[in-house]
Amino acid sequence: CDRFAVGVYSLIGAVNPDSFDILHSYSNTFQMPFVTPWFPEKVLTPSSGLLDFAISMRPDYHHAIIDTVRHYGWKKIIYLYDSHDVQEPPEKKFSSEAKSSSQQKPEYYHAHEPPIHPYPTRPFKA
Repeated sequence: CDRFAVGVYSLIGAVNPDSFDILHSYSNTFQMPFVTPWFPEKVLTPSSGLLDFAISMRPDYHHAIIDTVRHYGWKKIIYLYDSHDVQEPPEKKFSSEAKSSSQQKPEYYHAHEPPIHPYPTRPFKA
């Protein structure tokens, strides 16, 4: 609170995921912008119904992924991601863009849903 007296008008910077909800609440309570490069997957909406003063400045990189897949003509992609990084998996974005294109839609596999290999794997024997 002593920061308000000296003219702090916004919070800017990366935050530990465990601290995000607290800073987000302060930001909305005091109507002070909170600018961060990371947002958790699910952000609680302000209970007051007022504006949300937190904003994520991380660029959306899905278009770069989709462009790379199209450029190389890849048909199978294993896309590993942390749930903190992805609000909408790229296959949803790709499928909506592929509808307007004649290009075949690639298959995506998630880290928590590993692909089924066409041939059996044998355990490593020392």
